[in-house]
Amino acid sequence: MASRESGGSRAAALLLVLGVERALALPEICTLCPGGMHNLSRVAAYCEDTSKLMQARCCLNQKGTILGLDLQNCSLKDPGPNFLQAYTAIIMILPQDVPCPGGSNAWDNVTSFKDKQICQGQRDLCNSTGSPEMCPENGSCAS
Repeated sequence: MASRESGGSRAAALLLVLGVERALALPEICTLCPGGMHNLSRVAAYCEDTSKLMQARCCLNQKGTILGLDLQNCSLKDPGPNFLQAYTAIIMILPQDVPCPGGSNAWDNVTSFKDKQICQGQRDLCNSTGSPEMCPENGSCAS
């Protein structure tokens, strides 16, 4: 019995380590603001409708790619260099004074409210910016 318990302990420790490693892999932009995603936000609804993972302020796919970002109710003027981590987002909720990445022309729909703006349907940033670091894998961007 002792060897079985020891094996079980090792398995639990391995799962714990893997869980911690996954938690550490969360993009910094997701934890830029304290608290979690608002349950009634469009990002949360999108995440639930598509059966994705909600972690901190992000909606992620199984590979950890950001599909949604909810930064509403953050006293945020500039999201900083980590904002590029969200280039894969399909929907973002941002404070009113933080523009949608790439400007409103980079999104299919930008809706402004008194305290926030919602950027939905990100267009191909590679073609609109020409910036190679924003290009998807196998993209054909020119610098």
